[in-house]
Formats: sequence, C-alpha cells, structure tokens
Amino acid sequence: MIHFDIPWSLMTLQQRNGRIDLYGQTRKPEIRYLLTRSQVERMDEVERIIKVLLTKDEQAIKNIGDPSVFMGVFDQEKEENLTAAAIESGVSAVDFAEELDRNAKGGGDVDIFNWFESESWDTDEGVSMDSSQGEPLVETGSLLSLFPSIFQFTATALRFINSQTSPVHNLQINEDEGFIELQLPQELKSRYDRLPKEIQPQDNRLLYLSDRPEDMMRAMEQARTEDADWSAVQYLWELHPLVEWISDRCLFYFGRHQAPVIQLSQGLESDEVIFICFGSFPNRRGTSVLNRWVSVIFKQGKFQRVEPFAETQERTELGRHELPNSGTVNIDDLLHLRSPAIQQARQYLQPERKRFQDQLNPQLEAQRERLERLQGYHVEQLELRWESDNISANLKQDKQQKERHKIDKIFEDYRDWVELSMTTESEPYLKLIFVIQQA
Repeated sequence: MIHFDIPWSLMTLQQRNGRIDLYGQTRKPEIRYLLTRSQVERMDEVERIIKVLLTKDEQAIKNIGDPSVFMGVFDQEKEENLTAAAIESGVSAVDFAEELDRNAKGGGDVDIFNWFESESWDTDEGVSMDSSQGEPLVETGSLLSLFPSIFQFTATALRFINSQTSPVHNLQINEDEGFIELQLPQELKSRYDRLPKEIQPQDNRLLYLSDRPEDMMRAMEQARTEDADWSAVQYLWELHPLVEWISDRCLFYFGRHQAPVIQLSQGLESDEVIFICFGSFPNRRGTSVLNRWVSVIFKQGKFQRVEPFAETQERTELGRHELPNSGTVNIDDLLHLRSPAIQQARQYLQPERKRFQDQLNPQLEAQRERLERLQGYHVEQLELRWESDNISANLKQDKQQKERHKIDKIFEDYRDWVELSMTTESEPYLKLIFVIQQA
C-alpha cells in the first residue's frame, strides 16, 4: 500500500493499513508513505508533525495497542482538527510528539491546552512554560480484594450461583489448568448483545475463559491461522461481561437494606464489632472520583475509632481462610449501631474529601487561567484575520461576530465541563457492606 496523501488522523491511518494487514497472513504487508518537501520553510515543521503521526502509528502496531489513545478524542474528524490546530498554532513537532506520549500514558485523556499553548503567545502574557519540571509522578496500585486472583473470585462466585435455584449449565472449573467453561446463561446473553456479535460463542458453543496471558496468546495465534473473527478463548479479567454479571448476582443475593454478618474467631478483641462501609464522592458530573473502604469499630456498644479496611483485613486475615457458616446470628445488639456507624464513616470521610479537593483546586484554577489565555489568543487571531479581509464593513462585522460567538460558546462549554469535572460533591454516597463480630 502506498499512501499518496497522509491523513491527519491516527484512526484513519489504522483503518487504511488494516485493510491489507489481516489475520492469517503469511507475508508482512509493505506500506509506504509519499511525503513531499515544500519550498516554504515554515512547512518543514508540518512535514515533521506528519512524520510524528506515522511514528506513533508504528509504535501502536508494535505494542499491539490502540493508536487513538495518543490523541484521546477517539474520533477521526476530531483527530484531524487537533492536528490542524497544532499546525496552525505553531507547535513544534517535538512538543507535538511529547504531548501525544503524555496522552497515551494518561490512558488517552487529552489536554486541549497543550495543543495550542506555545511560547509565541504565552510570553506576551508574562507566562513562560517550564519544561524542566518533567513528567508528573503517577501512582499505581491494585484494587483491594478478598480473593488472591480474579480467577479465584470467578470460580467461587460461579460455584455459589450454581448451588442456587438457577444453576449454570455445563459449568467446568479447572484450577490446575486455569480455565473456566460454561454454557452462556440467558441473563448474560443480554449483556453480550451490547458487544460485537463475533464475541458471542457461536452455534451454542460453550464460553471458554482463561486468566493466563500465555494461553490467550496461543489462542490468538490459532485464530489468525483459522482466519477467525475472534479467539475461541476469552480473557478473564475484571471488566469481562461474565465477571460483571456474577458480581451483580452476588450483590442481589442480599435484599435491599440488608448486609451479612460474619463471625470471626481471630483478629478481634473481646466484644468488638466492626461495620465495613464503602464511601464514594462523585464530581458534579456524577462520576465517582474518590472512593474509600472504611471500618467503623465499636467495643461494648461504644464507638472506638475508624480505620482503613485494609488494616482490618490484615489483622483479621479475612479472605485467607474459609469461614464456616454458623447459621442464624443474633443481631439485636447490632441494629442500634447502624446509624452511628454511618455517621462516624461520614465524619471520617469529610477530611478525606477536603484533602482531595484541596489538591484539585490549584489544578482547577490553573485550568481556568489557561482557558482564559487560550480564549484571548483565539479572539486575537480572529481579529487579525478579519483586519486583512477586503469585504464590506457590515458583512465583515456580521461574520466576525458569528465566529466570536462560536469561540465564546466553545470555551463556555469547556469551562463548565472543567468546573463540573474537578469539583466534588460535599456529601458522600455511603453503603454498609457487612459487619464483623467475634464468634
């Protein structure tokens, strides 16, 4: 394939190349790009920016990744607009490449300011971009779980569901070889309906899952040789439809305003009762941005303290051993502690929310200032562009006002989006998950 014109969208590049780079091929496709050199010196930077796009597309292919995360807008036209805006604003190819890398590291969250800000107009406002600060420190971690792996959780949950009134047909769990096989339940089929058809097991075949990457790689290679639309083995991870389905089924086992009571023989002091609560603060767009699991501890019916649930799990070894079901538990002494437990959890979480919002506020203010500068820059460019136009004054004023209104509307909408995204609600969503008491 020879590209006579180079698209300014990584998604378009991927789609073009994908038409000749298919599963099951025995020969590597040859792809070439026709680049022309302009006699206008400033166009050299445009050529270098286009080369950046080609480089990022090649990186994504080698890493078996999605090139659209480099821009983060996941739309061909929007990608072209971002590339055009970067060229118009005079962004260098080096800065353009660095911004693409930052977006990819952030999971595709695009920062629109960096596409347009450059020293050529920032310094006019007395602001200089400090590139010596380096990359921001990114903290990573794992979700807290009572199970050693997602496979163990899935296997345990399926065995529990299978013991209930609606068993899972043809269920086979092989822990030694690390696979789970089952007939697709009717309830689960509705979730698959939202996904591409090729993902569903065809001809009533069994659903086969594995959490081992090496098994998945072999299955993908097999699918390529058979020219199949999808691998016969599906990867078992937290966001697989089966895992989401069994999580909901297990949650629905307990009715509304109900929570289990677990009796432990180790890790608890005498007469100690622990209420495990989940607290979440959404932003004003309704997206959860701050989540905490906390343990509200009582002793002899009196409040003692609140601690992170991870500390409770560590000292009680919860999840490390199987627990016998003692049957009926007397909860009369627990009922009157529910409201105090929720109140103490709320009081504990409020300083957490304040610390989190205090960290966001400087970033929010910085975003406001950058939006203000960026809007002023676009208005200034608009005025300069219309000054050189030779049309009549009335027509010029009318068109200029329409474009100014469009600019103001875009920045007003984005300003609202930033405000709503970076401001948390004052009250948390709180849920009592379960209670622990001494056996």
